[in-house]
Amino acid sequence: MRLGLALGYWGRGPDPRHLELAQEAERLGYDSVWTSEAWGSDAFTTLTWIAAHTSRIGLGTAVAQMAARTPTATAMQALTLDHLSGGRMLLGLGLSGPQVVEGWYGRPFPASPLTATREYVDIVRQVLRREAPVTLDGRFYPLPYRGPDGFRIAPMARAQVCDDVAEGLLPVKAMLAFYIGGMGHATRNFHAALMSRLGHPEAAHRIQALFLQGHRDQAVQAVPDTFADEISLIGPRTRIADRLAAWRAGPVTDLLVTAPDVETLRVVAEVNG
Repeated sequence: MRLGLALGYWGRGPDPRHLELAQEAERLGYDSVWTSEAWGSDAFTTLTWIAAHTSRIGLGTAVAQMAARTPTATAMQALTLDHLSGGRMLLGLGLSGPQVVEGWYGRPFPASPLTATREYVDIVRQVLRREAPVTLDGRFYPLPYRGPDGFRIAPMARAQVCDDVAEGLLPVKAMLAFYIGGMGHATRNFHAALMSRLGHPEAAHRIQALFLQGHRDQAVQAVPDTFADEISLIGPRTRIADRLAAWRAGPVTDLLVTAPDVETLRVVAEVNG
């Protein structure tokens, strides 16, 4: 199983650890480094900066938001970075949610998200293939291309080497409480709905209610440890190794690791084999 480093995005200013983490990940044999974007840094500029200070590691967006750019603009940025980095670009795309699309980018959230995503990806693929003219009789975008499906299954997981699993899970629970309680409309929250479908409907309702009432610490405490543990690599080295082995046996092709320090990167690289 390949390993990837997930750096996310920053708000007020760049995190001074990001370049060090990316360079150490490359030295340790990580396959890729991934950036995100929302209300802060954009995904492509940070990757360009990292590309200039590395030589081998793949450069991925996890994810570049569709509402931020037209499909052709996204294709141009990805292709430019791919050329400048020697073919290392890995383009991950995502629609985001109404809160970001409408509240930040000022665009209507598509009535059919899947159709909009398919059309967007079709256009990007055609631009990358350098086919002209580019046309589309589509619902959301006017440029068609139907290409072969090809994607990576690349979940993100926080990793931390520690003896106290419960304490190590606190950052994971804080992240989950924010997404389940604060990302989206009070009655239309994808993350809360997903948690319910995964078998925790009562916890999802309680977390969302506490978060929206301003009781954020209680919302974090309401996240079940078992739920947070399912999506993270927390604990001693042997425990992390066992969890990685189980994930390698499944459909995951790439694991995007969020690490608090270089030592954690080293441990994950070593136990991943």
